[in-house]
Amino acid sequence: LKEQGKEVCLISGDNNLALQAVAARAGIEEYYGDMLPQDKAAKIAAQNNIGGETVMIGDGFNDILALLQAGAGISFAAGQNAFNSWADIAVSSKDFGSVKKIFLYDRRRQNIIRQNILIGAAFGLTAVYFALNHAPGVCRLGGLLLAPVILITINSARLK
Repeated sequence: LKEQGKEVCLISGDNNLALQAVAARAGIEEYYGDMLPQDKAAKIAAQNNIGGETVMIGDGFNDILALLQAGAGISFAAGQNAFNSWADIAVSSKDFGSVKKIFLYDRRRQNIIRQNILIGAAFGLTAVYFALNHAPGVCRLGGLLLAPVILITINSARLK
């Protein structure tokens, strides 16, 4: 996540000394231990209040309040259980590589949405220009309006 330019903060109910060792091994500078569920939620809420976009990654029921405060929640919980229903994304393994893939996919999704907006706007403005200045036939105008639908559909299919 840090390679992607994300700020990482480790918030845990575990002992602060144990957390310090884990944070050091993971290269995480900011960490908070001995946190109760409401403390975790308050940390997330505080980050939201200073304009940060937060993603909470949790692995237990004690993370539910923080997941609800976050802009998005990712749960690491095997199988179908009630904890998964509180998160936006449920990951069935403990592989943090999955989280990296989620962020990469989200960046790709955002780029495709931007491209689709540009395609729609460019063809829409072109159609309006020709309609006002050149009075094209219905077929040509229909083509100018149908082309972005086809291009946006094809571009969106890349998300599969």
